[in-house]
Amino acid sequence: MWKSGFFNSINGEIFQGLISDGVYESVGNKLAVRPQDGMTIKIDTGRGWFDKRWVENSSEYLMTLESADVTLNRYCAVVIRTDRTERVRASAPVLKYGAYATSPKKPE
Repeated sequence: MWKSGFFNSINGEIFQGLISDGVYESVGNKLAVRPQDGMTIKIDTGRGWFDKRWVENSSEYLMTLESADVTLNRYCAVVIRTDRTERVRASAPVLKYGAYATSPKKPE
């Protein structure tokens, strides 16, 4: 189950400059991304700090990749996206795909 937090302050950022983005090495399985059957990947347990927000995954989180092309390759990145709208105020993993190509480039 994904959790995220520190959304109470709308105008100020109390932790800016104190904590840098990244995954905590000592919590859970470090949010490791691992292949599963077929086009499924698993994000392991762990905790991190992204975009001035904390995230925590306390159980295996499965995501399904789009189907592959028959002849061309492409990269897919797992990123943490933050929705700061007052209605949502949460961070969660999303898949970001690069373009199909004979020499693919990583998505930005």
